[in-house]
Amino acid sequence: MLRNIFVALLIAIGVFYAAQGPFYALLFYLWNAYFRPEQWVWGDTVGALNLSLIIGIYLVATALLSARGFRMTARTVLLFAFFAQTFVSTLFSEHFYWSWMYWVEFAKVMLVSYLIVVLVNDRRRFRLMLLVVAYSVGFECAKEGWAQLLLNPGGQNNNISPFLGDNNGVALGTMMLIPIFGALARTAKRRPEAFVHWFFLVGVFMRGITTYSRGGFVSAGVLGLFSFYRSPHKIRALVGIAVLAALVSSVMPQSFWDRMGTITASSEERDKSTSGRLHYWEVAQVMARAKPYAGVGFNGFERSYDTYDTAQGAFGRR
Repeated sequence: MLRNIFVALLIAIGVFYAAQGPFYALLFYLWNAYFRPEQWVWGDTVGALNLSLIIGIYLVATALLSARGFRMTARTVLLFAFFAQTFVSTLFSEHFYWSWMYWVEFAKVMLVSYLIVVLVNDRRRFRLMLLVVAYSVGFECAKEGWAQLLLNPGGQNNNISPFLGDNNGVALGTMMLIPIFGALARTAKRRPEAFVHWFFLVGVFMRGITTYSRGGFVSAGVLGLFSFYRSPHKIRALVGIAVLAALVSSVMPQSFWDRMGTITASSEERDKSTSGRLHYWEVAQVMARAKPYAGVGFNGFERSYDTYDTAQGAFGRR
C-alpha cells in the first residue's frame, strides 16, 4: 500500500509539472522511462495506465505546438545519419519482422533524444535533466548498495534492475551514474544537497561492485583513471578514489577477488564466459565482413548467429 501511495504521489507531481510546458513533460517522460513505476507496485494498476505512450504523445504534441524551432547542427546531422542507417539495416534484415519490432522501439528513443537537444537548451535545464535521470535510476540502486554494505558487507547482489537488466547491465549502468552524481555534488549550491549526492554516489558505486561483474570492475578502474585525469583538483580526486578503493578492499571477500583475477587469466585458464564473449565478437566480425553496409539487420545478431557461427554451436545456439 505504501508503495502505491509513493508512486501515485510521484505521478501526480509529474502530471502537475508536465502541464507547465514541453520541457517538464520531457522530464516526466524520462522519469517514467528510467524509474519504471509499474515495477514498483503490486498488481498491474500502473502498467494498465500505459503511461509511456500517454506521456510520449503529450510530449511530442506540446513540443510541436511550442515555439521551439527545428535545430540542425553537425551533431544532429550525425544523429539522423545513424538513424537512417539503422532503418536501411532493418529493411535489408535477414529477419525483417524481428528487426522491425525492435527498430520501432529504437525510433522512439531517437525521437526523445532529439527532443532533448531541442528542449534542454541551457545549463539549468541540463542540470535538472541530470537530476531526474540520476535519481530515477539511482534511487533503488543506492538503497540496495547501502543496505548491502551495512547488513551484508561483501555479499553478492544478484537482483536485476527493471531498467538496467542483469548483473553486468547493473554494474555498467551504475558506473555510468557515478560521474553524474559527482557533477551534481560539485555544482550543488548548498552543502546538504552536495552531501545527498555524495551519499547516493557511494551507494550506487557499491551496488555496481557487489554484482561481482568483471566488466563493472574494469569500468570502475577506468572511471577512476579518467576522473583523476580530467579533475582540476588532482589531490581531491585522488583522495576520493583512494577512499572508494579502500572501501572495496576492506569489505569484499576473497571470492570476489578470485573472480576478478580471472580477467587476466591465460587462454588456458579462461572460463567459458570469457571465451564465449571473445567468440561472439569474432562472429560479429564475420557478419560485418559478409554484409559490410547493412549488416544482418537491426538487433539481428541473435537471430543470425547460427548462420555465421564458426564454432558450430560450441557456445550455444541463438
